[in-house]
Amino acid sequence: ADPLAEDLQERLAALPGEPCANPILAYSHAKRAVRAMGERLAPKWGARGVRLVCLSPGMIATEMGKREQEDQPLMGALLGNAPIPRLGRSEEAAGIAVFLCSDAASYVTGCDWLVDGGVTSATLATGYRSEDESA
Repeated sequence: ADPLAEDLQERLAALPGEPCANPILAYSHAKRAVRAMGERLAPKWGARGVRLVCLSPGMIATEMGKREQEDQPLMGALLGNAPIPRLGRSEEAAGIAVFLCSDAASYVTGCDWLVDGGVTSATLATGYRSEDESA
């Protein structure tokens, strides 16, 4: 939650699974840190009249997203298990960003908005593990 903490390197090194050697694990830890930082800073910024919201898009059909899907078999497995089993469209993620910046979201702060077609909830509900992790 505090990327500027003096003991950050030591705390990262103590995490199980060597997150710095595993890109997927490193990404997961980075995402959690961004969400935690947003939650931690929301009260401070709220006192200044600022809303702080994290937006977490899932697998989006951009050029990079398509290349990633081709290179990472795990993505296909995750999508196949999701309630909405397809890549998201850029305009779907952008629409949430527009909403969060509007007056309609004036009471939204200190949270993370997942725009992932349910991949995260399906993964958590089923305890999905890759074939590598199952062995």
